[in-house]
Amino acid sequence: MDFEISPDFMNAKEPEIVAKGMYPLIIADAEICESKTSGAIQAAVRFDIDGNPDAKPVYMYVQAPGQDCLKNPEWTALQFKRFIMAFEIEYNAGDTFAEIMQASLGQSASVALDVEYDDKYGNKNAVNLPQLRD
Repeated sequence: MDFEISPDFMNAKEPEIVAKGMYPLIIADAEICESKTSGAIQAAVRFDIDGNPDAKPVYMYVQAPGQDCLKNPEWTALQFKRFIMAFEIEYNAGDTFAEIMQASLGQSASVALDVEYDDKYGNKNAVNLPQLRD
């Protein structure tokens, strides 16, 4: 099967990062993978910015707490808890990491985004999860 390609593809533009600030994020994907450096099980989470379809997607890794290979297990547990609480992810005792990450899909929250430089990707947005409140 063959077809003629429209020259309109030349109008395609790279998505842009957004300025530092608070944004409504939606969890669009959470792919379970293994850290290349530590071997830890983690999820590569992709967020879309609600109401801003031209914005570059935002990514972060969420590590599964309780693994022996973690360098800082307390920090990992805190970050995981912040993620669960910020996006109000429902889970049951005994759920696996994969089940919790699956339940996170489609959840949304207003979260702070920072701008940081990455050697590979240039400027990118980074998720700054809110601290827990008592």
